Amino acid sequence: MASLYKKVISGKPYWYLREMGWVDGKPKMVSERYVGTAADIEALLDAREQAMMPKGFGLHPLLAYCDNTAGPLTAILRPGSVGSNTAADHLAVLTPRSPRCRPDSGGG
Repeated sequence: MASLYKKVISGKPYWYLREMGWVDGKPKMVSERYVGTAADIEALLDAREQAMMPKGFGLHPLLAYCDNTAGPLTAILRPGSVGSNTAADHLAVLTPRSPRCRPDSGGG
């Protein structure tokens, strides 16, 4: 089992990760790794938390619905960082992609 162990050298605390095991029926240190000072450990934990945070703003759907039937016609997923009034995305949704979206289909 591994545990943190503090050594004080010249009045300053240094942290080590020690793993203990049973050797010849007695507890004995199997390995010891230097972890750092408390500030080093805090910096490592902060970096780990930052790495685990989601990046960006997720995905935002843009949908087109039929006015007569209120049925969905098309949809695209956009990165969450794009603006809400991006004309290219709106044109992409309005571009006919299925028979229900075509101008000559009688809807609309």
